[in-house]
Amino acid sequence: MMNSKSKKDKKDKKDKKSKKTNKPKTDKGLDNAKFAITIGEAFFSHFAPLFAEVSSLVKEIMRAYETAQLNKRTCTALIDRIQSAEAAVIILKRHKKENEEQFRKKEYYDSFQRFITILQRIKSYIQKVTQLTGIRQFISSDSIKENFTFLINDFDSCVANLNLSICIANEEQRRKDVEILEEDLKEMTKFMESIGGGVTSLLVMGEEHSKKINHVLEYIQVLLKSKPGIQELQPDMINPEDLEDFDGGNGEGKRSKLYKKRNKKTLENVACKPIGTDSIEDKRELAILGKLEKSPYIIKFLGISNVKSETVLVYEWAKYGSLLEFYKNYKISWYLKLKIAADICRGLVFLHGCEIFHHDIRCANILITENLTPKIANFNASRDYKEKSLKQKNLKQIKNILNWMAPEKMCQHMQKRNGNKEFYVPYTVQCEIFSFGMLLWELAFERIPYNKLNSDEIYTRVIKGGRESFESEPEPNSLQEKFFKIISEAWEHDPGDRKDLLYIFNKLNDIEENPDGLSPKLKSDITSENEEVEEDEGDDSSEDDDEEGEGDDDDNDIEEKGEEEDDDDDNYDEFYIDEKMSFEPLLSIQDGITAHKRKEYFKAWKCFNGHSEIGNNYLAIYWKAYYLWEGLGGVECDKVKARELFKIAADKGNADAQLRYAFALKDMSDKVDSVLFMKYLMMAESGGNAAAQYLMGDIYYNGKLGFEVDKSKGIEYLKLAAIKEHKKAKEALDEINLKQ
Repeated sequence: MMNSKSKKDKKDKKDKKSKKTNKPKTDKGLDNAKFAITIGEAFFSHFAPLFAEVSSLVKEIMRAYETAQLNKRTCTALIDRIQSAEAAVIILKRHKKENEEQFRKKEYYDSFQRFITILQRIKSYIQKVTQLTGIRQFISSDSIKENFTFLINDFDSCVANLNLSICIANEEQRRKDVEILEEDLKEMTKFMESIGGGVTSLLVMGEEHSKKINHVLEYIQVLLKSKPGIQELQPDMINPEDLEDFDGGNGEGKRSKLYKKRNKKTLENVACKPIGTDSIEDKRELAILGKLEKSPYIIKFLGISNVKSETVLVYEWAKYGSLLEFYKNYKISWYLKLKIAADICRGLVFLHGCEIFHHDIRCANILITENLTPKIANFNASRDYKEKSLKQKNLKQIKNILNWMAPEKMCQHMQKRNGNKEFYVPYTVQCEIFSFGMLLWELAFERIPYNKLNSDEIYTRVIKGGRESFESEPEPNSLQEKFFKIISEAWEHDPGDRKDLLYIFNKLNDIEENPDGLSPKLKSDITSENEEVEEDEGDDSSEDDDEEGEGDDDDNDIEEKGEEEDDDDDNYDEFYIDEKMSFEPLLSIQDGITAHKRKEYFKAWKCFNGHSEIGNNYLAIYWKAYYLWEGLGGVECDKVKARELFKIAADKGNADAQLRYAFALKDMSDKVDSVLFMKYLMMAESGGNAAAQYLMGDIYYNGKLGFEVDKSKGIEYLKLAAIKEHKKAKEALDEINLKQ
């Protein structure tokens, strides 16, 4: 037995080391129980970050699903599974004591890591397959189907291994899920063949021709996210001396807001809209507006100039003014209405592909050119997807757009009117689709929606689910009934029930191509109701429809008990100690990448190798291949194995792996298969890899590897790589500019 002095020395030592209050000594049975609980908590601590990651991934997946531009029905099968699994994980966490035995097993930990990997793959898949620019990354429709099938099979298998209490989909359900996917893919194929309008471009490889999503959409997306100050974000300046009057007049339009001019250099007729200098402080937005010219259904912004000492924005000329004026001044045939509707939809698809919302879709903001082409105009209120809209300055601005506003946005404005300033509803793609549906009704009936109701009556009617009527005289024919059905599907009350633009465009295009016997005449199918047509740049009265929302620790307890000088310490249950040391939790992939950037190569290798061994984590497989190729982290260089792993990750959509594999083919063979090399290089380019985009620019600009010289396309690719800070692309553009 210890004397009093030794006990005091030990107590002082313990106080100094642990800084804990002295606790009365309990019996060994109770201490053993406490120890078991402590170890159980230590085991659970391995899973705590995994539970947090599941919660975070589910939120990100839901955000991607809610902003879907297309293929939403396909993704519903994945969303249903994810939400059921999330609920089961919450239950698992809540009953951690009862499930302690399985938390101790490394196999269960590995299965949970695989579950997170599958969620990451699902997030990536939904982000790609529901966005136009994401679709570029799939080689074909078969690739989309194959990835979907792998995901649902892997997910269902992993959930079964984890014993999560959800209903696992049977073969019949999987068959139905694939059928829905195949229906969506048929619609998408039809859409790709017909949409045009700058959304797609023709890909020519030898004798093979195919259509793919235009890389210009990604270029504009990157511009939106880039820092101000780069040359690409400066709008063109037009010399006032290059602008002359035309039509024999003084150059002033019917309204004082507009000057009609001709550009002497290009011989184009242009519209010059005076604008205050305060309105052009953000030249970045104007420069991006200039890039939208790739779509023939968006008004072409040419630059900034000066007329009569006024700063003006210069646009292409629209002879008939706005669509509002057009239907007031002319009788428009139904065939032409269908063409206008489909072409406006093409313009909207292009905008959404660039991740830009217009926020003010109505006939007053659609211009009609001399050849009767509609052009989306008035971008004062437009914003990118992730940006909040401008704050409305007064009720008049809200009133200007109220008749086309989605009910969920109306609810926000009603809440703010009632004093709830914090209530905020984000503007989504579904809000824009609702407004487009209202525009289609306005075009069909040639009048402003709810034009006999005041603001309060409109709020009440729309929020309660009321809409405009389809009553007409004479009775609508079959073509008109189909058109009205499209409108109804666009203005559904629940945003989730509104059809996407892909579906709407396909339906409009079907009716336009098969108009039930209507004569396919355009200009002869309009007749003037008034002697003159007012020419106008569009209604600039509105800005937006939105407002800015706008103690003690268990490990120390264990350590202290391990230092007790008492023979009875050996009685602690060895099972707990052995289990605690049986496996080490892995770093997350992102932590592994951070370690790599810090040149902590051994630490990073353990992370990448561990995740790649657990399951189909293609990001980890790419990094493992990279370490094998370079021989980092104490790993012996093995380029043969590295190339195999690069291919596995490349075939599953990793853009960096696609580029690495292309060059691995080149580096490890005297005779390069140029077709295979280009296949993977183009896959990497479609995946947004800046180095691959630079190489594609070089190939097109200089006509390499059997491609014909296409300097224009080459420069576009070089610009796309340059705004991603690719050094060689910047140097190539500088050299091209010096030669010109």
